[in-house]
Amino acid sequence: MSLMWGYSAEKCEGSLCIGDCDGCPKADKTVVYRYGMRLRGFSIGCQPKEGFLDREDDESGRYYDILVYDWELSNQEVEDYELDYIGREIE
Repeated sequence: MSLMWGYSAEKCEGSLCIGDCDGCPKADKTVVYRYGMRLRGFSIGCQPKEGFLDREDDESGRYYDILVYDWELSNQEVEDYELDYIGREIE
């Protein structure tokens, strides 16, 4: 049995679990990263292409659009495209 972040497969229910434990029920889930578009909406050249999965509406009205990626963007990409990191989720 492997340990990851202090959790074992039997105790892999914690909020810190990232789905990498042997036998973890979250292991087949996808980790996605969300970013808010502060200054403009989704359009050609307005967001990084690499790793892009989806565009979502922002129901809170804070952002023009929410972008979903399959990996965490670099600080430089976030700055260049004027994005806000919203968070990571396991889907």
